[in-house]
Amino acid sequence: MTEPTPFFRQHHAVEAPAIDGAEFRPYWRVWTRLDQLLADRAINATTWRAGVDFRRIAELVLSDQWKTPNFEHVGGGGVENSVPRRLDALKRKAHIRAALGSFAVDLLELHLVGDLTWVQLGNHYGVDRRTARSWTIIALEALPYVMWQRGE
Repeated sequence: MTEPTPFFRQHHAVEAPAIDGAEFRPYWRVWTRLDQLLADRAINATTWRAGVDFRRIAELVLSDQWKTPNFEHVGGGGVENSVPRRLDALKRKAHIRAALGSFAVDLLELHLVGDLTWVQLGNHYGVDRRTARSWTIIALEALPYVMWQRGE
């Protein structure tokens, strides 16, 4: 198993694989800022789970790997499995945007997908890093209510 390079470790918080009586994780784990918020008890586990789910949705929507489907070969097979997943992600993100607003969704994307530092996030919005962190926590705390209000 290869380990992260010194350069990668300089820029990311990583955890070595752990295989013992308490856990089985045979891979290197990168700690995100969302993980750190949970560790700092700034958010609870439900809010963390909603953040992880939102990140997955946003990554599906924002991913460059999703190509527009080619329908030139009609009758040559079914729709690729990834197309319905992406359409579902687009609908869910639109629902979240309608409930929280564009500002909160954009802030969450920068935090969860971009994993920007608090200083970078503060500079992006022209505010102090503590203000950016507070705004992010408020937006994260609203996520479970919006994402799972209909049992989604």
